[in-house]
Amino acid sequence: MTNADQNSTDRLIRMLQEQQSLVEQLANLATRQSELVESGKTEALLSVLGRRQELIDRVIASQGDLTALLEQLRCDRSNVSEHSKRQIGGLVETINHQLAQVMKRDSEDQQRLESSRDHTRQELAGVETAKKAHQAYFKPHLVMNRFADRQG
Repeated sequence: MTNADQNSTDRLIRMLQEQQSLVEQLANLATRQSELVESGKTEALLSVLGRRQELIDRVIASQGDLTALLEQLRCDRSNVSEHSKRQIGGLVETINHQLAQVMKRDSEDQQRLESSRDHTRQELAGVETAKKAHQAYFKPHLVMNRFADRQG
């Protein structure tokens, strides 16, 4: 292995470790997001979503360099030590597993939010129906009798 190959390998490992750290933070925020969705704390949820977007932007920004380095090392695998291959493979596997967990949690949260939205929509429809019924029963009745006694 040449010095340049070792530098590329070391750089790739550092980038994967950074990605792993970002994805770990993303997973922690996904857990917090689920708690907030469950409790209905909208303001705090919006804050968590903002922080998650920042992390996602950072992951996406580094993705191009990471992909290029992975492709470079795939083309010349013979210059990568077995230890480095295992380390890279483990990091990629961990990142993929954590991302799958985040996506699963996001899907569950989305279903919960949609269910809550539908429930709220039904409640509002019920309120509107009750309002119409109330108006129908309590309309002022104008008596337009031509002949009226003392009681109207």
